[in-house]
Amino acid sequence: MLFALSGCLSLAIAAVLLGFWAEQIVARRGWDTAHALGLTHLMSLGFASSFAIGVSYHLAPRIFGSPRPNQSMGIAVWLCFALSMSAFVGGLLANAHLAAAVAGPLLAAAILGFLGQMTVVVTRGRRRSPTSDFFIVALASLALVALLGSLLAVSLELGFIANPMDVLGAKIVLAVGGWLGMLIVGISYQVIPMFTLSRARQRFARAAFGLMLVSLVAIPLALVAHVPRLGAELSAVPYLAGVTLYLMDVFRFMRGRIHSRLTATSVGHVLGATYLAAGTAAAIPAVGGLLPAPQIAVTGALIGWVPLFIVSSAVRILPFLIWEGRRPGDRPRLPTEVPSALAWWSVGMTAPAWPLLALAFGLDSGAIGFVAAICLFSAAAGLASIGAIALRAG
Repeated sequence: MLFALSGCLSLAIAAVLLGFWAEQIVARRGWDTAHALGLTHLMSLGFASSFAIGVSYHLAPRIFGSPRPNQSMGIAVWLCFALSMSAFVGGLLANAHLAAAVAGPLLAAAILGFLGQMTVVVTRGRRRSPTSDFFIVALASLALVALLGSLLAVSLELGFIANPMDVLGAKIVLAVGGWLGMLIVGISYQVIPMFTLSRARQRFARAAFGLMLVSLVAIPLALVAHVPRLGAELSAVPYLAGVTLYLMDVFRFMRGRIHSRLTATSVGHVLGATYLAAGTAAAIPAVGGLLPAPQIAVTGALIGWVPLFIVSSAVRILPFLIWEGRRPGDRPRLPTEVPSALAWWSVGMTAPAWPLLALAFGLDSGAIGFVAAICLFSAAAGLASIGAIALRAG
């Protein structure tokens, strides 16, 4: 629950900062500024990774059939993560390289603490499934991201990496496509049939996993080795093929649901899977360096499909996350008791944020970027309200 709280707060802060700096960030070279770099890390670390780590603590024991991780250790990991992440992002936003260089390794240490707990969960597990395969690759990607991120942070001050943009590109691919992408796709195969009460079974999970894994290995190597543009773009094609198979499975789950009534959760998952496919398609020219494709692909993850998956799942997951922190025997507030209008509001405000920001990049329009920021802040307010309702009745 602490990670979810950090994530919601980070989303609100990021929305406010995006509104203040919209004109600068959507400009033609706006991505190459301290504000853009700090805001990107606030969304990826403070928002997306906070929620991803929190959900991992909750779902990993169920996925692998393992005992739950030590709660006191988890709280210590959260405290170290929150403090070091705040210092790291603050250093990037203020263009204070020394602060970022000090906070970067501390942030990596917090992530390694989480990875250590997840390693125990995986090794003690008695269950294997496509979801567990996705989860393991996501954890491995996060370990590499922590290593590369700490090296880049220290290099900001010492300058020992000759071509930091190559390493940054590989880090972004592993963070977005590996850590967040593999984790969300894998968990979706577990929770979407459960949330939608679907009778359908997955058909393409293992094929999607294999194709996405090929690109996760090939793209960073292509970037670091300076492969010609066509070769770099081709390295991203298997990932798109895997995501397309995943999208087909999502539609199968929706067609096989017991009740025909649409919910905010089901609509959010369909939109999230669609945005994931669109963002992956944008990543193909992005790998080749064609502007503004990199901005569109990265924001597609941080402002598009990741928030959609998180917000649309929160109405179902947050009550149980809160209940697990209560006394034994306490009854959780049922997910259906969370007001449906609030759930629809949260998903409805999240959905247009990425298309609006992509349009702002294409038109160099700060006004459109400001509207996207308002949508994000409204989604954060809805998410916080869902948590408050569940907490009050938990």
